[in-house]
Amino acid sequence: MKKSVAWNTIGNFIYLICQWAMTVLVVRLGNYQSAGYLNLAMTTSSTFSAISLFSMRNFQVSDVNHEYSDSEYLCSRVISCLMSIVACFIFAVFCVEDRYQRECIMAFMLIRVAEAMIDVLHGVDQFGDRYDVIGKSFIFRGAATLVVFGLVMYLRRDVILALIFVAVQSFVFFWLWDWTNTKKCSSGLTFIRPGPKVWKLMGTCLPIVIFTLMLNSINLIPKNVLQDVCGNHILGIYTSMASPTLAVQVFAQVIFVPFIPAISVKIEAGDGEGVSRILKKVYLALAVLAVVSMAGGLLIGRAGLSLLFGSSILEYYSRFPLIIMCTILLAVIWILYAIAVAFRKIKEILTGMSVTFILLLIITRPLTVHFGMNGTSLAQVIAYSFFIPQLVLICSKASRHIMR
Repeated sequence: MKKSVAWNTIGNFIYLICQWAMTVLVVRLGNYQSAGYLNLAMTTSSTFSAISLFSMRNFQVSDVNHEYSDSEYLCSRVISCLMSIVACFIFAVFCVEDRYQRECIMAFMLIRVAEAMIDVLHGVDQFGDRYDVIGKSFIFRGAATLVVFGLVMYLRRDVILALIFVAVQSFVFFWLWDWTNTKKCSSGLTFIRPGPKVWKLMGTCLPIVIFTLMLNSINLIPKNVLQDVCGNHILGIYTSMASPTLAVQVFAQVIFVPFIPAISVKIEAGDGEGVSRILKKVYLALAVLAVVSMAGGLLIGRAGLSLLFGSSILEYYSRFPLIIMCTILLAVIWILYAIAVAFRKIKEILTGMSVTFILLLIITRPLTVHFGMNGTSLAQVIAYSFFIPQLVLICSKASRHIMR
């Protein structure tokens, strides 16, 4: 388990650093307007990435009884990726007025699709305990992404062109590394035509997809409102300050991912006491993560932002603490949500998120108009803080039910 956690953590963390470095390079090689284009493309495509991923990874790695085959998971991923491209294209054409922004979104969506195809293979690797394959994939792909993006931006200063080259590189990597190595873990893995079990699998995961779309929208909608109220320049500053804090979210996710199958095994075995012990450790670890992340962010935030983006960004430093809080709360949600999926409490989390999403829609614009960037963060903090206790209650009740 320690070795698995190490490979998963190191690989994901390096990939995160490389993607985050793109948001720094785009400022250094372009300007804050370019940063706004890139970050909104990243956030928007991330929302539609919920369709391509179909929120299936947690379901896949907790399928300890192998109800569905590896090929059925792969087939469903091909279908969901095609759906996400169509949905993102429709959104970009009808909802995004700026043509350059629209093309940036579509270019980054191609990168998200490549990530989704690789993700389903990583689920197979995880069952085969081949975290070394997963870790190396993230490391090599992250480095290649940063080099390709930086080189094209240096030569052409064109965000769209840079993203297209990164997308091509990602698909090449899918075939040359992940497909080749995953086939060794699952000799029966192949592309198949969709059958009844594939559609059943997608139907089962559909509520999780809707949940993920709404959760991603809680991050996306306030940024769109901020762009509408304050302009692309302010959005670029906000997203630039937010980009380093994403390390907290990814770090939390990759640390806990290898434990999901272990939790699922205990749930399947009816080991309520074992599940309860794990939950208590998770709650404690998340509390420690929150305190350390907030303290660390405030301790090095001013110097770090100045080093990365120049001293001019410090004019907006007072907005940084709430941005850190947003990221911490979102990281907590992703971990608790994964555990709730392992309990198969899908309807419960969807109901809670639906109410939370409506709350966000009501409060976002008034808060942004009144408080600017802080209003954008405050809307997210309120929504996340409303939803987290619901997740804790869902997981705790499910654990007590097993003990009975």
